Amino acid sequence: MRWSREEPEREVSIVALAFSQSEVAADQTRLDRLIIGIYFVFVLCIGAVLRKIIKASNDYLMAG
Repeated sequence: MRWSREEPEREVSIVALAFSQSEVAADQTRLDRLIIGIYFVFVLCIGAVLRKIIKASNDYLMAG
């Protein structure tokens, strides 16, 4: 009788899959960076406007 040395099936975990995907470089184009920059400025503008409007924490809590 001959014994075979077959390798057991390997389970692929989510962590191993995530690490293998992280090796793929994210290719950011100028358009991607422009969109991120516009979004960042937009969020800062909203914060600046709301800072002037909201005078107390009650204004913030009663708004929603």
